[in-house]
Amino acid sequence: MAKTMVVTGIAAAVILGSASGAIAQSPAGVVAIWKGTLDAYRFDPNGPHRALVVRADGTCGWGYTEARAAAAIQSCTVAGDSVGLLTSTGSTVKLQKKSGKLEGIFQTRSGQSYLITMTKQ
Repeated sequence: MAKTMVVTGIAAAVILGSASGAIAQSPAGVVAIWKGTLDAYRFDPNGPHRALVVRADGTCGWGYTEARAAAAIQSCTVAGDSVGLLTSTGSTVKLQKKSGKLEGIFQTRSGQSYLITMTKQ
């Protein structure tokens, strides 16, 4: 069963956050620091590179890998080998672990979709 966590306090350099609540099962399959790039995404002045931190308690951090700016998230859902995020700008990220990587779609609030593949660090 997936639990939705509201994440606050994202720190730009470390991409850390805290969340209220708890998750019943540890999302061991995706717990890690992940880095990846949005394919063909050239619209953000901070670049297309992203980092995701999934913690054992089911909370997440999301941000840019090459900029000092943080990309805060409103919610994070971890269920088995799947991770879903809602960013503070209204974009959604849906990732599934496949062959040791997280693969999925980053969709902007306006509906444009971009592929993203993330590698465990």
